[in-house]
Amino acid sequence: MNNFKKILIAFSTILIFSSAFPQVAINTNGASADNSAMLDIYSTSKGLLIPRMTTIQREAITSPATGLFVYDTDVKCLYYYNGTAWYTFVTTSGVFSPSKSQGKSMMTPEGGFAVKLINKSGNTVKKGSVVSISTTDAGAFILPSLNTKPVGIVYEDILNNNEGYIVVSGIAQVLIKNNLSVISGDLLILNDINGRTAKKSDNNSASGRDNFEIGTCIESKTQGTDVLVKIIINLK
Repeated sequence: MNNFKKILIAFSTILIFSSAFPQVAINTNGASADNSAMLDIYSTSKGLLIPRMTTIQREAITSPATGLFVYDTDVKCLYYYNGTAWYTFVTTSGVFSPSKSQGKSMMTPEGGFAVKLINKSGNTVKKGSVVSISTTDAGAFILPSLNTKPVGIVYEDILNNNEGYIVVSGIAQVLIKNNLSVISGDLLILNDINGRTAKKSDNNSASGRDNFEIGTCIESKTQGTDVLVKIIINLK
């Protein structure tokens, strides 16, 4: 049998299989595919592994199809293409949303939702610093003053005028005031002396212009310089 006949038989077999089985089920229990699915995968011990790539590789995909899925290994998050831009599988309410941050968002390993903003504070801002949104530069953040409401916590050190991730909801690590000890359950508020850090609320309730609530501590830390404390964000 020559190669042409082999190819013809293989192609015919594929056509017959496709016509006879318009839906595909992949499993070990012999179940048929659900009527609403073209592909139905079932397992209790394995998962679905989609293409993994860096941010540069993802953004270099030529003409991505609407609905294309990839896993970004740099930000450790699933992304999909909506026909215009890449978005994470995350939604949030308030000032920040995936649409308003042009898809520059991610879930942190700790379980926080972060968006990428430009540092317009004039300084290098350390991981765990509390920041406010800039009222003069779109898509930028600054260090809070006594009268500016905090909007998030810096996820990583960010140089002046550089972009970086700001955790705006979920779990984050925040810098606490020097020589301060905290325990799980303590309410942390904006430090009235150094607005980029947090401090323990004396009465566990935020009040006054310099006492903006940051969140609730979920781990204990002994006193020390530049200590990062894990909190559940509750910016008020």
